[in-house]
Amino acid sequence: MAMAMSDSGASRLRRQLESGGFEARLYVKQLSQQSDGDRDLQEHRQRIQALAEETAQNLKRNVYQNYRQFIETAREISYLESEMYQLSHLLTEQKSSLESIPLTLLPAAAAA
Repeated sequence: MAMAMSDSGASRLRRQLESGGFEARLYVKQLSQQSDGDRDLQEHRQRIQALAEETAQNLKRNVYQNYRQFIETAREISYLESEMYQLSHLLTEQKSSLESIPLTLLPAAAAA
């Protein structure tokens, strides 16, 4: 039962800390006024510490995931660059071939 209260308390704490209007000084002032003593403050500190550790783990996981996606994207870009270079080279060869054909071989072009 205490675990459920801790989970809901942690969830409430997380929402409070993540809110855009969170003010640390006001939070600490209210916490110290509502506190029943040292033990209450220590428990609250432990909840904040647990939340900080969870956040750090999530951050590490996200960094690793983003790094993997970055590497995969870089490989794909490299492959596409190679394909574009080959295509450009083929187009240049085609243009040179077409320009080297004498106009006399193209009767329709000569008549126009």
